[in-house]
Amino acid sequence: MKKLCIVFLLVGCSGGSFSGGIEAVYEADAGDRAPDAGAAGAAGDQTDAGTASGGSDTGGATSTGGASTGGATSTGGATSAGGATSTGGTMASTGGTTSPSAGGTTSTGGSSAAGCQVGATRCSGSQPQTCVGGAWLANGSICSGALPACLDGACVACSPGAKSCGNSTTPETCNAAGTWELGAACPGGSPACLNGSCVACSPGATQCAGGTQPQTCSASGTWQNSGAPVTHSNGSGQTWQDCVPLGTYNASQAMKACQASGATKCVDLGGDVGCGPTAMVNGSNGSGVSNIVGNWGYTGFGAGLVGTAACGAYCPCAQSGQTWN
Repeated sequence: MKKLCIVFLLVGCSGGSFSGGIEAVYEADAGDRAPDAGAAGAAGDQTDAGTASGGSDTGGATSTGGASTGGATSTGGATSAGGATSTGGTMASTGGTTSPSAGGTTSTGGSSAAGCQVGATRCSGSQPQTCVGGAWLANGSICSGALPACLDGACVACSPGAKSCGNSTTPETCNAAGTWELGAACPGGSPACLNGSCVACSPGATQCAGGTQPQTCSASGTWQNSGAPVTHSNGSGQTWQDCVPLGTYNASQAMKACQASGATKCVDLGGDVGCGPTAMVNGSNGSGVSNIVGNWGYTGFGAGLVGTAACGAYCPCAQSGQTWN
């Protein structure tokens, strides 16, 4: 015996209109043959809610060969095989709601931004900076004075690798922590320190090379000739050369004037020789007045004068007509 059941398939509503169909389901007695699958499929064929094949509606209840296998199947909620899928918003999932938000802001362990990591520090030239709200902001004043360099967002004494001079003869190098470390003292051949390196001299210094050639230290720390040797006259027809400017009168220059004369003995007599307030160097070829070559005065009224027999007692005097420079 056969019973005819009428089943309404609610396929969907669109714009307020109900669309669906009626599917005939036969319930057969034992031993009876089910209606022809093709006929049932034709009777229940629908295209409104997905694709129907042989009477099966893939968007609603599942029917195979016209026989309902249990009605609508729901697992943890409504599963929409043909619905909208959202990759940037809320995506439906079995058992709850998952929000991967592929296009949103990603936060790992706190707040972050594209500009910088909150709390990070850095240097912008000599200005320490820190990241606040994703933006780099100044952190304190520009480095200066005793801490003129910026390192990892903090003011330090120097930039790692920089060179300087701890004093006029000792180089120093800045370490990785931004502090100066003294090196070894400069050796004798390069006794001066310039910009962290040992050089021959300190810029601006002067010397007399070989006792006759004036030299001045260049900006790079090397000796350079600075003019010709200075030629002096001893007032007795002889000359000598050195680096001392003309018109310089002292014991050292008076001794050079005496030595240039060829005297075998030159002695600085000072100022207590009975010639008044003047000091002089005496030159002679032996003992006795007759062996006196001359007396070269270097202080008082006799400075620059030569004492000879014409002066009486050989005190430096203008009457001798002899001057030295």
